[in-house]
Amino acid sequence: MPGRAACRGRSASSSLRLGTGCQISSSWLDWWVSPLRTGSSAATVHLLLIALAAAMLPTFVSLAAAGAGAARLNGGPFGKTERCLAAVVAAALPEYLAIVAWIVIAGSVVTACVWLARTAEGTGGTQRPGDGRHHGPATAAGHRPHRPQRPRGRRRRGGVVTAAVGAWIGNEASGGAIGWLLGGSRSWTITVPGAGWVLTGRAVFLAATAVTILLLAGIGVALSHKAELRRRWTTWAVIIPAVGIPIWIGRGTTALLAAALGLQAVRELSRLTGLPRVETTILAVLAAAYPLAAWLHPGLMALAPLMVLVCAVPAVLAGDIEHGLRRATVAGFSSIWIPWSLAHLVVLWHDAFLIAFAAAAADVAAWAGGTFLRPMAWARRPLSPLSPNKTLGGLVGAVVGAALILTLLGHITPGLVIAVGLGGVLGDLLESLVKRTAGVKDAGAWLPGFGGLLDRVDSLLLVLPLAAVLG
Repeated sequence: MPGRAACRGRSASSSLRLGTGCQISSSWLDWWVSPLRTGSSAATVHLLLIALAAAMLPTFVSLAAAGAGAARLNGGPFGKTERCLAAVVAAALPEYLAIVAWIVIAGSVVTACVWLARTAEGTGGTQRPGDGRHHGPATAAGHRPHRPQRPRGRRRRGGVVTAAVGAWIGNEASGGAIGWLLGGSRSWTITVPGAGWVLTGRAVFLAATAVTILLLAGIGVALSHKAELRRRWTTWAVIIPAVGIPIWIGRGTTALLAAALGLQAVRELSRLTGLPRVETTILAVLAAAYPLAAWLHPGLMALAPLMVLVCAVPAVLAGDIEHGLRRATVAGFSSIWIPWSLAHLVVLWHDAFLIAFAAAAADVAAWAGGTFLRPMAWARRPLSPLSPNKTLGGLVGAVVGAALILTLLGHITPGLVIAVGLGGVLGDLLESLVKRTAGVKDAGAWLPGFGGLLDRVDSLLLVLPLAAVLG
């Protein structure tokens, strides 16, 4: 019968035909069956991998149901069966751990994203402009059945996939994936299972995106077996909540975050440049004062040029003819570069995490552009003798990466692409100037895998004020 999964075998050496269009070669089957038939040592591996794949079938059935627009999603993410099998493989066959971990984590992350989108705001239908009625997904015949409107306050259980997931799988009548990227809503609402907390807004989408990318990057880090990458991944796993949670709470906590970052960055800069204690104290006061001013009295941020002149007062009063000009110049420049720039986390509070996340992604894209475009002569041209690794190919990668990540986050403008792509690269070069002058490779050792805090926020020190002006 058409559509029936009938299976016919011709001979031991022939291929198997499933239905009318699917064919599996005997050599591929022999790879799986022969170790089990001969009783070789690889039989245990095959049995475990087959069992693991079978245990994860609910995960992929869940995804298939979501793609078909089913009313309920059966199965779920990484469950007890997968955990038990993964533990057995890890204990008995550690050399296969990376492969098993990739299978389990990838399936679980994707399913968790489907679940997260499914619980987000909306139930899969759309409201047409000027219509005033709620329309469910189209049926196979192309008609939308009329459904009575449910009373307010009654929570619909199960339901279909949300508008965001529907756009990605093509269930939305207009736009599809491209429409979602260009104009889809990034405001999600989820209810935390068990606790009953309701989290809503764009921050939910940003958090889900950051965690998903972090987990997927963790798979590559685990497969690389490189200690340096593990240290960097661990540092990122700490940075994301340490920065994201204060911004999510409100402007006040964002101001405290900016002040803390500024104080540590000033401390590292003072050690690099050899600033006297008086200038360092002034910079430390400004590192705390500028974020508080941006929170409580934003108009006080306009006093930044006056504070540059104030930074020259200690050298003038000391009559330091030999080093006074250098002291005043470094302190005045640093008052703008670090405290004033970081205060824009508060100025841009609503978009602060988005911009910081985009700057970090553009930094990775710059590395990828410099690496993969290296075969081309123009891409190997250094942007500055300060850092031969900062090339024209890296700049192209940063700008392209900034455009892509800002599109994904639903907040792309030409000004933001310039601020994130170009500002991030120039921020790295500016810090390289400071470090080369001091004759050091890293600004400190505060962050494992990255060096000092100044090494991590250097791109933000230009991206934030540029985003405030151009974005």
